[in-house]
Amino acid sequence: MPVFSRFLRYFMAVAQHGSIRKASDELHIAASAIDRQVLQGEKILGTQLFERLPSGLRLTTAGELLLTSCRRWSRDLNALQTQLDNLKGLRQGSTDILIPDALTKGFLPTLLGRLRQTHPGIMVSVHVRKSHDMGELLVKGHADFALMFNPGHMRELSVRTHKEIPLGFVCLPSHEIADMEEARFSLAAEYPMIVPTPPLAL
Repeated sequence: MPVFSRFLRYFMAVAQHGSIRKASDELHIAASAIDRQVLQGEKILGTQLFERLPSGLRLTTAGELLLTSCRRWSRDLNALQTQLDNLKGLRQGSTDILIPDALTKGFLPTLLGRLRQTHPGIMVSVHVRKSHDMGELLVKGHADFALMFNPGHMRELSVRTHKEIPLGFVCLPSHEIADMEEARFSLAAEYPMIVPTPPLAL
């Protein structure tokens, strides 16, 4: 649904390719028309959106801010379209989620498999990333939500739900600590241990 103005559509294409010519090839629009729209947009906003370099166009800080907003608007529009489809009884749409490598096995693939069976019209794109990179990717509009370890405080994001994961020992049934109902973590210093690498090593 082409709700976005021509300027915003042209701007996003130029920002993606770093070139008016490449944006022209993708959109099948004359390069001169795209250039006019970009220049007019810069005039209306009162700021330069691109640095004109010999190698192509590079976003300025203002351009980066506008691109981030455009991506959010695009996702909000897609979410609205999904809600409207749901009102009409249609179960369809798409979403992008970020997960750490540790969640590529276990409950999540099973859950997504069930979702595909119960809601075949919903497409879920899963991107495996490091937890400490997910916040920035969400802010820039590269995904709708993320499952991460230790999200911490991020001013532009909110934690919608969380689960405390208790620490424990994994050992053979014959090991002397296997019969303990609970144990202090300092007990680990008394035995050879296998520990995960960062970021799972807390």
